[in-house]
This record gives sequence, C-alpha cells and structure tokens, in this order.
Amino acid sequence: MKACSSLSPLSHLMTVKNRYEYQNIIRFLSAAAEYWIGDDSASSSSSLNNGGTKLGGGGGGYTNWAVGYPSARSLTDCVELSGKSGAFLWKGAPCWETRPFICALRPKDSMAPIVG
Repeated sequence: MKACSSLSPLSHLMTVKNRYEYQNIIRFLSAAAEYWIGDDSASSSSSLNNGGTKLGGGGGGYTNWAVGYPSARSLTDCVELSGKSGAFLWKGAPCWETRPFICALRPKDSMAPIVG
C-alpha cells in the first residue's frame, strides 16, 4: 500500500500473525472505525495484490473472520478490521473505499505498528 511506504520505505501493511499480536493491536484502535490490514497467508480469498502486499486479514495462518466471510464476491477483494461491531472481526470491503490503515515498520528484525 503506497500510504504505508509514504511513511517510510521500510513500511508495509501490517499482517496479523497470531492472537497475541491481534489483541495488542486492537487495544489502540477506535471501535467506531474500520481499518485496512495486510495478508500474507493463503487462507484468505483476497485476490488483490498491491505492491507485493495482498490486502486482507491475517497472515501466518491466523484469522478472525466475521460470520459469512471471506466472500468470493469480486467487489470485496480487500479486508477490513472492523471495530464497528465492537468485536474487531475481519470483513470483506470494496478496495476503493477510504479507510485508516495499519502499517508495520521493520527496522531489522522488529515490527512496530503505525496507525495511519
């Protein structure tokens, strides 16, 4: 996602690797918003590839999809982390919609989230 790389050339959409990481991230998010996250797993039905980072939810085999997702519908190729239900579940959403996003910055071996 270009928005992430505009913050830093080492930045990319964050992928959620496990439940511990997921729980730590949602502590900083507003329950009134929906956020784009990245996906490096094959477990998502997402097909959009944006600069080498597939938009979607999850990564490393961890998922937290809302009931009925992921969907094979072509208009929901991207995945949001939705706080509107209070549960921060992953849902499909049209890729062209404007949303805040969560980036990760990789200085060497560590990863620090950046919410944009």
